[in-house]
Amino acid sequence: MARNRRMRRQAEPVPAGGRLGPAVAVPAVAVPAVAVSVIAGLLALGHPAARPVFPGEGGDPKPPLELLLGFDVSGSQSAQERQRLCGLMDEAVDAALPTGTRVRVWTFARDAESAYEGSPTRARDLWLLQDDVLKRTAPAGGGTRPASVLREMAGVLGLEGLRSVPAAAVLMWDGEDADPGATAPLVTALAGSPRLRTVWVAGVPSSAERPLRARVDRAFRPALGQRLVVSGPYDAAAGLEAFRQKIQGGR
Repeated sequence: MARNRRMRRQAEPVPAGGRLGPAVAVPAVAVPAVAVSVIAGLLALGHPAARPVFPGEGGDPKPPLELLLGFDVSGSQSAQERQRLCGLMDEAVDAALPTGTRVRVWTFARDAESAYEGSPTRARDLWLLQDDVLKRTAPAGGGTRPASVLREMAGVLGLEGLRSVPAAAVLMWDGEDADPGATAPLVTALAGSPRLRTVWVAGVPSSAERPLRARVDRAFRPALGQRLVVSGPYDAAAGLEAFRQKIQGGR
């Protein structure tokens, strides 16, 4: 699945504002001196570089569904696993989400960082975002703290202007948690929202050596009950189907 996705991406033309390959010649452009001075001044002040603008950003302020997605970029996630989860994100957008869904994406490890907010019409609208996610490396030693992204999700679920919009949450996460005491009350906060239809934790391995799935179930199931879906590398298709059904059928 991920390999096919990469092949499709290679066949796509470079979008406006995207990265150009090494073989593309870019003509020199004269930059006015005043612009150079402004840029230098911002750099001197430590002004952060703006993140890329991805396709589909913006969108309907009253969508049919709001998807809140947290993507684990900690050191415990291998490049291969991130690639697989990006392929799963593609399938979720193309097969499960109603047209016009508003998608908010955060990356997280120790802290959460907003990465995208918009209404993608197809999976390829998120490919530039996924390229960005695949390159991110969290600083070593901070551990994985899902509470950081759950806090962001809980804040969005409480927004006054979206009270009538149903929501679903996805954590693309392997289940490692450096601070489970902070996670528990935030899971309860999410579960208390009448907007929330389901939480899908995708990417949790199931093995005797790493009993992470059982830990996730113990941490999330008491508050969420049947609204919780947990899947890993070998049952991702079943997880996607359960997620799709819960989105369409409510609780």
